[in-house]
Amino acid sequence: LWMLLVAGSSGAATHAVAEYVEVPPSSATSNLYAYLPDGTPIESFLLFDDGGRPFELSRTGYSRSLEAEFEAAIATDLDGRPVTNLYPREVRFFGPSFFDETGGRVEEEPPPPIVAVPRLVDGER
Repeated sequence: LWMLLVAGSSGAATHAVAEYVEVPPSSATSNLYAYLPDGTPIESFLLFDDGGRPFELSRTGYSRSLEAEFEAAIATDLDGRPVTNLYPREVRFFGPSFFDETGGRVEEEPPPPIVAVPRLVDGER
């Protein structure tokens, strides 16, 4: 990503300097994973915010940890309507590490992260 920066002064005589600088892409979250307190992954879940609205991640973005752009598929319900808050999502990544030595696309999606689940007291939430 390149950004044009223009610096100058206000007033009658203005001297402006324009310069293109490379801006590193910001990182976006590509997926969400949930685990039970015992560490068992939850295979599929709907996520809502504190107002009861569907919690939605961006469909596209850049994952700094994987050094790749991504595009997420959005699930649909039985009537064909999009379900934008169903996780984990099917995500395709586009970056150097997702191509083989011949330049062919590697369709393998990275596995869910390995997490350390804290030990909880029985009945604690």
